[in-house]
Order: sequence, then C-alpha cells, then structure tokens
Amino acid sequence: MCNCNYSCDDGITGTGNCSKCPIGSFLKADVCENCTCVNGECSRVDGKCLSCNSTDYYGENCDLSCPCITGECDYSGQCARCLPLYYGVNCSSLSTCNTSFGIANDGVKGDSHCSSCDITHFGTDCNYPCTCQNGTCNYGPQGTGTCLFCNIDYIGPNCDYYCHCENGACNYNPTTNSSTCLCNEGYLLDLKDNVTCHPCLSMSICSYGSSIVTNTTLTVNQTVIGNLVVDSAIVSLSSSINTLDVNLISSTLSVPEGSQIYIGGNLDSNHSQIIFQGGNIYISGNVYLSDSNLTLSSNSTLDISGCVNLQNIIFELPQQQDISEPYKNITLLTFTDKNCTSINNIQVHSSSSDCIKTTRYTTSVVATIFLDQSECGSIGQSGGFPYWAIITLTIGILLVIIIIILVVIHKVHQFRKSVFPFRNMVENI
Repeated sequence: MCNCNYSCDDGITGTGNCSKCPIGSFLKADVCENCTCVNGECSRVDGKCLSCNSTDYYGENCDLSCPCITGECDYSGQCARCLPLYYGVNCSSLSTCNTSFGIANDGVKGDSHCSSCDITHFGTDCNYPCTCQNGTCNYGPQGTGTCLFCNIDYIGPNCDYYCHCENGACNYNPTTNSSTCLCNEGYLLDLKDNVTCHPCLSMSICSYGSSIVTNTTLTVNQTVIGNLVVDSAIVSLSSSINTLDVNLISSTLSVPEGSQIYIGGNLDSNHSQIIFQGGNIYISGNVYLSDSNLTLSSNSTLDISGCVNLQNIIFELPQQQDISEPYKNITLLTFTDKNCTSINNIQVHSSSSDCIKTTRYTTSVVATIFLDQSECGSIGQSGGFPYWAIITLTIGILLVIIIIILVVIHKVHQFRKSVFPFRNMVENI
C-alpha cells in the first residue's frame, strides 16, 4: 500500500513513498508537508524560503514586512541597498546633491551631499562653479573653487592676474590682490608698471628683487625685497614699507606723517632732497648724504644703527621749528655713534634766517648735531640782525673811516706843498 499523500512511487519496482510533492510543499519523511515560506519560493528539500517574492518581505519564512522605505532589505531585515538619490539606514532621506554637476553619496552609509563633482564645480552639493580662470581648479565637495596650479604667466588664487616677467619671476601680493615681478640679480624692477626688469648699470645696487623709480612721480606702497633706486624722480613712501638699500640720485623722497619705514640696508643720497614729515624711520645700515637737502619735522624719529657720513648738507627747518628765542639750540639729528661719523659743511636754513654754524656734540653712546644759535645772532627776533651781519657791517664801516682819514691826510699834505713853496727854499738857505 502506498504511503504517499500525493504522488506515490508505486509499481513492481516502486517504493511506496512519494515520488514528488506539489508546489507549496516539500518531502519530509517520505511524506509531502506544506511549506512554511509565506511570501517567497519554497525549498523542496527543507520547506524553507529560498528567496522572498519581493523586497517588501524578509525573514526565514518571508513573513516579516521590510522597514526599508525606498530600498531593498536583506535576509535580516536591514536595508541592503537604496534607490538612487536616497540614503540612510532605512533609505528614507533624499540627497541634496546637484546631480547635474555631481554624483550623490547615496546608499545605506551615504549622506545628503555629493561624493564627487565635475572638474568645474565645488561645494558639498556641487552647486558652485569654480572661480579659477587660468589654471587647475580645486574642485570637488571639499574644494575651494580657487586654483591649485596656474598656467604659465598667470598668478593669484584664481590665476586671473597676467604677469609675464622677463628676467624675473612673478610675485602675488594677497593683501593688495595684485602681482609684481621679482627681478633676477642684476636687474631692477620698474615700479611704474611692476613688470619690466631693467638691466643694472651697477651690480652693487642690484640684488635679487630690487626696484627702480625713474623720471616720474610715484607713491611706493609695496615692500621691496631688494634695493630701491630712485633716479630723477619724486617718490613718496606709503605708511608702512620695508626695503634694503635706498639710493637717491637727483630725486625727492618724502615720508608722510605717521609712517613706519624700515630700511634694512643703507640710505645713500646724492644731489637729492629728503623730507621726513613725521613718523619713525629705522635705518639698520649706514647713511651717506652728499650735496643734499634734509627736512626733519619735530615729530620725526630717525634711528640710525650704522655710520653717518654727511657732506655738504642743508638742513631745512619747517615753519613750526622757527625760533623765537635767541641763543636757543636746535637739535637737528641724533644717532648712535659708531666712531665712524664724518661731517663736513652743514648748513641750516629756516624761514626766518640762515646759519652755517653748527656744533657736533658727542658722547660714548649718542651723537647729536645741533644748531648753536649763539653763533648765528638773534634768529627770529623782529628787527634783529645776526651777529655775523653786525660784525661784517662794523668792519666795513671801520674800513671806510680809515680810508677817508688816509685820503684827507694825503690831500692836506698836497695842499701845504702848493701854498707854501718858499718854505722849502728858506729852509735850504
């Protein structure tokens, strides 16, 4: 007798057991039993689910609803994958990535932003176009939109400044958002255009990064890495500037009030005018002034660390330094004495009087050049005359009187000879 409740393996050679079971059942102990898989494909071997009919179910019997909202569950009920642009453990959140320019970081372990951007956009959602114009953009979710590298002859964060330097290299100043050339050694940068490097006539003033101003009027408002040469020009230094040597040739250099000027080398002036209107001027090297005019306002501080060499210098006293009291000394220049000071032919001019008599007073630490007005007369007194003028006038008057006396004596002697000629005859008899 067949023991199978469905399809028996009967016949002479049969076993009497089930040869197969219907769909939804499986063979167990030679008997077809119902499969426990609810929403999936049943295994004919053990009755368990081979797979679930849809991603909405999970579990051993596919009888549990999947919590994954816009994605597919795995066998344990966790989201295995999300639909495109969705992310999170339940695939319930929509990405904010601008997929026109980027790829969403979607998926169970993703977030709301982009995983990558095209080469022309940046930002977490790839919403911003790169600002880099002539170079390689720093693109991507973590990018800045500026340039990583610039093309040849372009500089700046966005490579938008053209700087072609012959005999030099471009230098970008982020403070002023501008570019200049740093000239090679042996060349001088023309500060009129900041791009032309002129060959040097003298290598002593042409270190790397040196600049020149010539035949123009210009305000220098940038740090000069090398030396600054001013030739036949009128230059005003800005409120704060650093440089090495400053060489003035037949020029005018002015420093406005409140400035902080640092000269890391020497100050050399020849046939020029220097006007310090106020502020602090620090010179770490030497000062060589020849055949030049120097104007120092009362609130100017000139700190010189090196040697001082003054030849044929005229100190111009501003109006506020005119002296109303006679015999009062005026301090002209104070500096650290390095025992290498050379001073010759200093004149002092003011709006009220001139004086060529100066005195240099020296201690072991400080040397001071000041105007000794006791040698200049009553400078500044209304109606007064300098002593030198009085002495000169007195000597002149005395010379005139002496000449008149000599002429009178000579005339009297001649008169006596003409009126009394017989006197000599009588004396001879």
